[in-house]
Amino acid sequence: MQGGDSVGLPEIKYGIFQKNNLKAKITKWAYKQADSLVCISHFQKNMLYQNIITKEPSIIPYGDD
Repeated sequence: MQGGDSVGLPEIKYGIFQKNNLKAKITKWAYKQADSLVCISHFQKNMLYQNIITKEPSIIPYGDD
């Protein structure tokens, strides 16, 4: 995952999880079906947990972390 598809920041209306809409439901379903999840930061990993993604993601930083 690299970006807005895995966050929900309603203060700035950014990310797939900002609303509980069809896109968010499809994304959650896809994440549950995946064999593994790879995040680029701890922030992204925490956003997944906040949005009820229970699978343990790996973190591979996209540059210096």
